[in-house]
Amino acid sequence: MPGGKALIVPVENIQALTRGQATKAQFGEPIELALGGHSIRELRRNDAGEYLILAGDAVPDARSVDQSLWYWDGRRETAPQRLTTELPHDIEPCTLQTGAWEGIGELPDRLDPGAQVRLIMDQGYDCMYAPPNLPGQPVTDGTRTENKDVTQELVRKSRTDTVTLSGALGFEAGIRAPDVFVDQLVGTVSAPRQVTVTNTGIKPLVLGDVSLVDEGARSAAEFRLGDGTCEGTTLAVDASCTIDVRFAPTQANATSSAQVVVEGNVEGGRATAALTGNSVAAPVEDPPVVDPPAEDPPVVDPPVVDPPVVDPPVVDPPLPGPPLLTPPVLGLPSPDGAGKRPERPARTTLPVRTAVSVTSLKGRKLQLAVSARGVPRAQLGQRLTVRVKGVERAFSVRLKQGRATISLAGRGARAVRTGRPVSVSVSLPAFSVTSGTTILRAAKATKTVRVTVRR
Repeated sequence: MPGGKALIVPVENIQALTRGQATKAQFGEPIELALGGHSIRELRRNDAGEYLILAGDAVPDARSVDQSLWYWDGRRETAPQRLTTELPHDIEPCTLQTGAWEGIGELPDRLDPGAQVRLIMDQGYDCMYAPPNLPGQPVTDGTRTENKDVTQELVRKSRTDTVTLSGALGFEAGIRAPDVFVDQLVGTVSAPRQVTVTNTGIKPLVLGDVSLVDEGARSAAEFRLGDGTCEGTTLAVDASCTIDVRFAPTQANATSSAQVVVEGNVEGGRATAALTGNSVAAPVEDPPVVDPPAEDPPVVDPPVVDPPVVDPPVVDPPLPGPPLLTPPVLGLPSPDGAGKRPERPARTTLPVRTAVSVTSLKGRKLQLAVSARGVPRAQLGQRLTVRVKGVERAFSVRLKQGRATISLAGRGARAVRTGRPVSVSVSLPAFSVTSGTTILRAAKATKTVRVTVRR
C-alpha cells in the first residue's frame, strides 16, 4: 500500500460461504495498518478478542529477512503496537535465500508479557541433508538440495519454535508533567502542582510505587511528593490519576531537575515525568531612612543672683541618751528593682516533616538524602537503618550534611541484580533541633521506594 501500510480486506459473510449458503463474498471497508513497512504473514485471534500479527518484509525474494510481532485489538481506529520480542533467524540456510516464519500456532488465553507463542516455518531454502544428495534429487548450490526441491515428501522437514512475548501488549501510559516551578524563594515550599497519569492503552493499567529520582543525587531532595491517587491503583482505559509535587529549594539561584517515577505494567516497567524548578534568593531590604535629630536650642547661662542673707535658726541641743535606729525591712525588693530574677523567654515547639529520597549510583551504590524544612543540613547527622530486599542484613549508616551512601557489595548482597528495580526501606529515628526559641521536632519515619541498581 502507498505509505508502506499493510492491507486487510474483511469478508463479512464468511460463515455463509463456508456453509454453502452463499456463492459470492461480501467485502467490507478495507483496513490499513502501519506495520513499519512490513506485510502480514499471519493474523491470529484468541478467545479474549486480541490479535497477534506476524509481519515481515513485503519483498518475496528478500535475502535478509526482517520480521516482527504486533499486538492489535481488532479495531480499525486503533494502531497496532510493535512488540520487543526477538524472533529467531533461520539457522540452516544453504543459499543466498533466507527462510522466514510463516505461521502462528495456538494462542494463549491472554496476550500478556511472558506468554509463549509457537511459530512455524517450512524451511524451504534450507538444505537438510549433507551430500551425497538423495537419489534423483537436483543440485541447487553445487553440493546439496534445498528442502523445497526434495521430491520425496516424507523426508521434507519443517521447523517450529516458541517465543516469549514482551513489550507493550496493549498496556500504555501517558504521563503529563507540571509546568516549571519559576522563581521560588530559597527556603520556602511552593504550592502543589500535579503530575497526571492516564491509561492510553487498551487494557487496565496497574500502577505500583511512586518515587523521585535524579542522576546527580542532589535535586531529588529539592522536590517533595504529596498526596495522590496513583500509587497502588488500577486505571481503566482512558482513566487518570494525579500525584501532588512541591518544590522546596535549599540552594539560591539554581535550577533543579528530577523525575517522578511511576512503576506499572507498561513497557520497561515504569513511566516517568520530568520536573524542573528555578530558585531565587530572598530579597535584601534597604535599611529604613531616619531623619536626623533636631538641633538642641543653645544653652543660656542663668543670671548670677546673690542669695539673701538669712540668719541660722536657733536649735536646742539634743537630750543625752542612746541613738535611735530604724530596723531594716526584710524580704521586700528595693524600689529600683534590684535583686529580681530575670524571666526566661518562652520556647515554641513546631513539628517538621522529613523527606527521604534514594538514588542509584554507579558501582552498585545507593545514595540517601534526607531534608527537613527549617533544619540546616549541618544538623542532619542522624543514624539511618536501611533494608534492601534480597539482602539479609540491615545497613546502619550515619548522615553527613543530610546525605549517606551504602554499597551493595559482598556475599550478602549477591541476590540484588543490577539493571532491575529493588525495594529499599529507609527508617529515620525521631529527632529534635533547637533554633533560637524554636524547637523543631521530627517524628520517626519510614519510606519505601524502588530503585534500579546500577552496575
